[in-house]
Amino acid sequence: NLSGVCYKAVGKRDAAVKSFERALEIKSDYAEVCYNLGITLRELGQFDEAIKSYEKALTINHAYPNVHNNLGNILLELRHLDTAVDHFEWAVAYQPNFAEAYNNLGITLRALGQPDAAVKNYEKAIALNPDYAQAHNNLGNALKELGDRDAAIKSFEKALAIQPDYAEVHHNLSSLKKYTSSDAQITKMQSLFSTNDLSQPARTHLCFALAKVYEDLGDQDELFKVLHEGNQLRRQEFNYSLDMSQNYHSTIRNLFSSSTTVIEKSLSYEASTIRPVFIVGMLRSGTSLVEQIMASHHAVYGAGELITLKDLVTQQLKDHLTNVKDRLPDKAFLSIRKQYLDSLSRFK
Repeated sequence: NLSGVCYKAVGKRDAAVKSFERALEIKSDYAEVCYNLGITLRELGQFDEAIKSYEKALTINHAYPNVHNNLGNILLELRHLDTAVDHFEWAVAYQPNFAEAYNNLGITLRALGQPDAAVKNYEKAIALNPDYAQAHNNLGNALKELGDRDAAIKSFEKALAIQPDYAEVHHNLSSLKKYTSSDAQITKMQSLFSTNDLSQPARTHLCFALAKVYEDLGDQDELFKVLHEGNQLRRQEFNYSLDMSQNYHSTIRNLFSSSTTVIEKSLSYEASTIRPVFIVGMLRSGTSLVEQIMASHHAVYGAGELITLKDLVTQQLKDHLTNVKDRLPDKAFLSIRKQYLDSLSRFK
């Protein structure tokens, strides 16, 4: 274990993996080695193997908060949100002062369309660590989503007081402000923007933040200059291909067209007490108003714009494209149905 930690510390991750695996051959119930192996495999991009290593650590010692937190982070990245919530909740149950886990739980709950619950967890993280800039930023985003503009501004300003070079926060705050030439934030952003060691994401955030500044100040030349650079940088992050997108959506059409006629006859499942209502419409067509009207009924809960179903279907599509089948198997539809209804059970 110690040699693996040393290899990992100097960046020799492959050698570290071999050392950790050798340690487990000698002592198979060594939870700490499983934990360190999981970290290293995650850094190598081997998500599935990292998950297995973390899960093995938990079978040896379930009361391992760091493992629950790290496993939750992988599941969050893979969009297995409900399972991620479970692990973050175990992490804070075993370690009530675990600020990072509270923050991660807030991120996951917000992704599940529960900003109110997210706020509570961000606030717990901040209570445990008042200088937690990321938690202040996340809290600001959740408050903004809930429509509490003034509180959101205070959260973003607190994050910047702690970490003045936090480019993402400058961007988030810019969307809530009307700038004047005397605003001190402008000078800070311009100074940060002029440095040469900015990461590409940070520079992108600052481009869009400064674009808002120059728009408010009426400086059209600078506005379009930073907006153009920001758009170019953002385009590089997307790695978008029109041909790939067309092929992807053609696959979806063909896949579900060939699946529908079969599943209508073959699929059987138990009835659920949860009855989802999908409100479908174009942007600005009044779907939010329809939801508000329906949610005023005591038996209806307005869950907002959930992305759970999209994530579940996308994962099944990835599996299908890997295995190259003509249609989705029945178990895929049953899995989507069960996971989606399970995710809705969190709303009350």
